Amino acid sequence: MEASTAVAFVITIICLVLYYFKNKELAVQKAKEESFRKEIEAIQTKLNDAYQTIPKLANQQFEEFRRNELDILQVTLAESAKKSALAELETWKIQNEAFYRQDAINRSQAVILGKVTEHLVPFQNGFPFNPKEARFIGSPIDIIVFDGIDNEDIVDIYILEIKTGNSSLNKRQRLIRDAVLNKRVHWRELNV
Repeated sequence: MEASTAVAFVITIICLVLYYFKNKELAVQKAKEESFRKEIEAIQTKLNDAYQTIPKLANQQFEEFRRNELDILQVTLAESAKKSALAELETWKIQNEAFYRQDAINRSQAVILGKVTEHLVPFQNGFPFNPKEARFIGSPIDIIVFDGIDNEDIVDIYILEIKTGNSSLNKRQRLIRDAVLNKRVHWRELNV
């Protein structure tokens, strides 16, 4: 029996060693599984964080893209509007150039005719004064008539402004007219 006890003892020890190693292997495997589970949880946490961060980042990127596109569109529209306006201006100039050139010629002719008329009025039939008594001034009034000076008998002094066409008195001429009408005309001698 001693031999069978010894065999049983050896078998028991072998079983215990095998059980120990089996438990140790299970413990190592369990530790590996626990470590693997923790890694999976860490990855899941990172994925959850990324899942919550990605929409915010995507929204920020989309808003930046949208702003950039709007800025580009505004610049493009402004350039297009400017080109269109310049093209319309050139078309308008071409269409109206002849009219404005003719208008400038007509105005120039009217001014020249008015200037010539101012000089010739005293010599026309129907001029109410003796042409010898009229003195052309030109600006700011056209003519001063010394009525009666030719006979050495001055009766009145007249200030004449000659107008042709639709022209009217300018501001300075109106001021002179008002001074004469309000009897603010004076005589003064200046000895030099």
